[in-house]
Amino acid sequence: DMDFNNKNDLQKYFNNRILKILTQLNKKMLGWDEIYGANIPKEIAIQSWREKKYLYQIAKEGYPCLLSNGYYLDKAYRAKRYYENDPLPPENRLTGKEIKNILGGEATMWSELVNEQTIDSRIWPATAAIAERLWSSNINCNTNKLYSKLPYISSQLESIGLRHLSYRTPLLKQISNQNDVTEIIDFVNLLEPVKGYKRHHFINYKTHSPLTRLVDACYTESYSSRNFTLLVKKNCDQSGVCRNRDRIKKQLKIWIESTEAFIKIANQSKALLEAKPIAYKALELMEISWAQVNSPSEINPTQKERANILISELKYYNLDCKFVATEGIELLFKK
Repeated sequence: DMDFNNKNDLQKYFNNRILKILTQLNKKMLGWDEIYGANIPKEIAIQSWREKKYLYQIAKEGYPCLLSNGYYLDKAYRAKRYYENDPLPPENRLTGKEIKNILGGEATMWSELVNEQTIDSRIWPATAAIAERLWSSNINCNTNKLYSKLPYISSQLESIGLRHLSYRTPLLKQISNQNDVTEIIDFVNLLEPVKGYKRHHFINYKTHSPLTRLVDACYTESYSSRNFTLLVKKNCDQSGVCRNRDRIKKQLKIWIESTEAFIKIANQSKALLEAKPIAYKALELMEISWAQVNSPSEINPTQKERANILISELKYYNLDCKFVATEGIELLFKK
């Protein structure tokens, strides 16, 4: 019989039993943060899912450890956020010996809100960003260069059998009642799932809940929106006057036409219908934006005020997928 005074004693006993078994099998033991603090042997590595300050505390005490916090792929963050999550930023204040205790990091994917059809889209290409962060030196990591590479990496991944891009068209056809979805793709490209675990706030998902809603057909990041934001930043000043106006107007026109197409077929699908109010607001905003780029001197204060209202409404619209092109459009109406 074993006599334990508290749960920590039980945890310590359990850890040592497991360590002995794994050592005999020539394996290394790795445990979550929860086993830290139970006077565990230094041979056990700690996987830190909490803040970096805990990772550093563990490293200072001589335990091998790796970072999971900030690499949770199921939170559907943008590649930039994962990429810039450096386990050892310059300000880490660890000694050389302590730094050696940090083994790296781990990309984690929980599967409550994915199925066989959608899982690739939640893992890639974000995992490529994490891989470069963990396997490269700081001097070789550059966010803008990463984004220039991701389209090519995505194509390579698709060529070897992944479906993080190609899964979407069949899913959109399914949830739109077999409509031709070609014309709505450019609008859907402007949508992203809500981040973190906010999606659970909208629907009480069960184990067998079908993942056949518009949010499931949204990529985790809208590269179309990001590219448009960069285009506006490069060409437009704070008064809304833009160079390369034809290029910006052309992009807005493509989006306008795609949004109109989405509105037309939304009534035929419950999965699309819930985003119809977003589409109407986005359409009105993009039409004002087109006019702003075309001739900013002809836009009156009422139209600018309406644009800013629409931007705010779209940012905070209560749906689990968000229209994110507001980030670039908003720059057109800055005073």
